[in-house]
Amino acid sequence: MKNTARWAIALVCLLVATTAALAQQKDASGCKDHPMFTRMPGGYWIYKCVDKQFDAHTFVTGAGKTTTVEGRKSTWTYYPQATAKEKPSELQIRRNFEAAIQKAGGKVVGADKGRETFTLTADGKEVWVEVWAEFTGKYGFHDLRHAAASGW
Repeated sequence: MKNTARWAIALVCLLVATTAALAQQKDASGCKDHPMFTRMPGGYWIYKCVDKQFDAHTFVTGAGKTTTVEGRKSTWTYYPQATAKEKPSELQIRRNFEAAIQKAGGKVVGADKGRETFTLTADGKEVWVEVWAEFTGKYGFHDLRHAAASGW
């Protein structure tokens, strides 16, 4: 009887572990991480990525201030795994990007309402990056490079 109960408990534990592993979301088809920014720890997946050869984006440059920039626009959106035990704060996400941008020689341009904008120089051209984060743990960013700027 004790052996049967132990086997039943072991089987239930195995079933729960297998279900959790199967529940892990996979990155959207064709998406991979940006070479400059690491994925937030704690189990994130790429919900969506979009790359447009030429587009415009209105970046926040301060409280109630914006500027529109044109060029090659790439966007990444990350969602936390449903099984994530903890999610980073909005501020933690933005500071992670800020550290990466500053390490590359970039600077903060402005922030407002959960969005933060940065600029840096890549291949002699200005690059704009805007990061957004939500209390749910979702986050994303836009990378806009002037038409003449080449890849990372």
